[in-house]
Amino acid sequence: MDTAFQLGNISIRWYGIIFAIGVTVAYLLISKLADISRLPKKHLEASLYIVMIFGLVGARLYHVSDQWNYYSQHLGDVIKIWQGGIGIYGGLFGGFIGLILYSRLKKYNLLRLLDVIVPGVLLGQSLGRWGNFFNQEAYGYPTSLPWAIKIDEVSRIKGFENYQYFHPTFFYESALAFLGVIILVVFFKTMHKTSGLTFSLYLIIYGLIRLFVEHFRIDTWEQNGLKIAQVVSFVFIISGIVLFIFIRKKITQKKG
Repeated sequence: MDTAFQLGNISIRWYGIIFAIGVTVAYLLISKLADISRLPKKHLEASLYIVMIFGLVGARLYHVSDQWNYYSQHLGDVIKIWQGGIGIYGGLFGGFIGLILYSRLKKYNLLRLLDVIVPGVLLGQSLGRWGNFFNQEAYGYPTSLPWAIKIDEVSRIKGFENYQYFHPTFFYESALAFLGVIILVVFFKTMHKTSGLTFSLYLIIYGLIRLFVEHFRIDTWEQNGLKIAQVVSFVFIISGIVLFIFIRKKITQKKG
């Protein structure tokens, strides 16, 4: 199911196709927002290259850390990203680090860059989740709900081999993220002159989305009974709220 078609001996996988579509659509949205914000094109394109490179590395490292029991025995598979396996939070942290380095090097406003980029990032996340559908991963607990997704036995998590239908948590996140994109774009068009507000709202929105979705998932990274993604979600939410309040407070002080 994960292979779309063959080009000779090369397998073109759905995961890669979905990833490419997500990146393209995200770029188109970011370009539109950059025009609204009057972000110089040279900064937009250079920063996006940095985000993609650092984000991809971070996403893969997060996934490998999550599945280290497997990769420690199959080190050659670490670089096989085309077979699937990325952690969104790792990608976000990687991309963020890349943007920090870029903004410091070019002496450009980091929050302004983030405001323009994050709606596109969330759109890419929404579309990218459909790669999980083709790879039969990122699903939730067994369920008999009408919208349950059937998972092939070979792709079922250990301990759940006797169940066929599961929560399509990839779809939950995709749908909620798309709604979040609409909210962010509308908000950006009104508040883009105040750097950091759109980014802070993104942190809150995506943190809440993952906090909800992780409640249903059975295949995520856990430590001492805690789901790592939920812990990071709390950090996102609190950070977003604090940043939003801080920026609004600065605006109020300036007006006063």
